Amino acid sequence: MFRPIATAGSCGMYCATKHAVVGMTESLFRELEGTVLKIVGYASLLGAPVDVALAREVLEGPEKRMSMTKPTNVDDIVDAVASYYGRRPRRSRRAARATKTRHASTTRTPHPTVSANAPTA
Repeated sequence: MFRPIATAGSCGMYCATKHAVVGMTESLFRELEGTVLKIVGYASLLGAPVDVALAREVLEGPEKRMSMTKPTNVDDIVDAVASYYGRRPRRSRRAARATKTRHASTTRTPHPTVSANAPTA
């Protein structure tokens, strides 16, 4: 019986199709891997078991989670980190400088060698 021999054209189609299937499979695998890591990461941070409810919550997206929480600012983060380590939060240098500058400007007295009525050059 006569069998047709595979030519370059039919081999090319097979290779292209195989490459597409392999590429799609790897892409889906990476996406699934990222999703599983995200769920496990949230569970680890929250100290909660990985279950369907947590997976639904994580996969709903940040829009819904953000709408349920109040806005976070730098002071909230500093307080949370200080509380975690059992420390008192310190003010930033910028905030301390701003307070010091405001305080100094309200209590500043002229230098004794400079008269308020002295002409300037």
